[in-house]
Amino acid sequence: MRLDEQHLLAIVNLGHDTLSRGDALALHEAFERSGYTKLIGEIRRSKLVPLLRTHPEMLQKWVSYCETKPIRRGYRVSPESFEVGDMESQDGTVTRYGSVHEAVAEFIVREIGFWSMTGQLNSAPRVLPTVDELVSGLDQKQDSEVGHAQNLLFLPYGIEVLIPRLIEAFGRIKSWRGRNVILFELIRFARKRPEVLQLALAGLKDAAFLVRMQSCIMLAYSQRKDMIPHLEQALSHKDKKTREHAAAAIEHIENKTVFYDFHVPL
Repeated sequence: MRLDEQHLLAIVNLGHDTLSRGDALALHEAFERSGYTKLIGEIRRSKLVPLLRTHPEMLQKWVSYCETKPIRRGYRVSPESFEVGDMESQDGTVTRYGSVHEAVAEFIVREIGFWSMTGQLNSAPRVLPTVDELVSGLDQKQDSEVGHAQNLLFLPYGIEVLIPRLIEAFGRIKSWRGRNVILFELIRFARKRPEVLQLALAGLKDAAFLVRMQSCIMLAYSQRKDMIPHLEQALSHKDKKTREHAAAAIEHIENKTVFYDFHVPL
């Protein structure tokens, strides 16, 4: 089967209708039944843009879907600023495109790919990834590659069961993006799984700012006063933003304030 305009339109419609119903985890199965599974990897932004220009109602349907998503995960698109980003990205990283058609086309590609893979992984045998597999998957130089690894390595199992292996993998990952992802995913466990704090303490001395920032957030969320001396050492860091995050973390611990919201996993 070749991906022609008729098949592309059918896939985009099927994807929209399935996701809009809140059946995101059933998307892979829907594509399997329709025989479209092998075509998903061939969908490109460049192929979707002409389709959206020809079918403006399709563009509006996907914009409306984004605004009322029943499951607040995956990706988002702004038809005003032409920006596409990850809904769970803490630092608000987005990519800006040249037109609303390009932005929505990219959103469709990412959203369909994300939920199709998520559904596939959700039905796969639950064999935990090894430490070597975690290191290999997360040690990437591109955000998109790290995001792909997260979907592949984290979604089928959940994070908590992987904590011991993520702790072991952390120091072996050369890319700051991989270390940053691990810290971000483990922040929510800082109160009930104190072993994750060792990564935050290591992260305070990391060469990458975002890793140091995640470390400050994790230590703040832990609400442990014995972490304050470590944060105080960061108050003399050469980077101004790191000093500010360390100071804010100390303040949150001392005042016992909660400042971080977590997405509830499926």
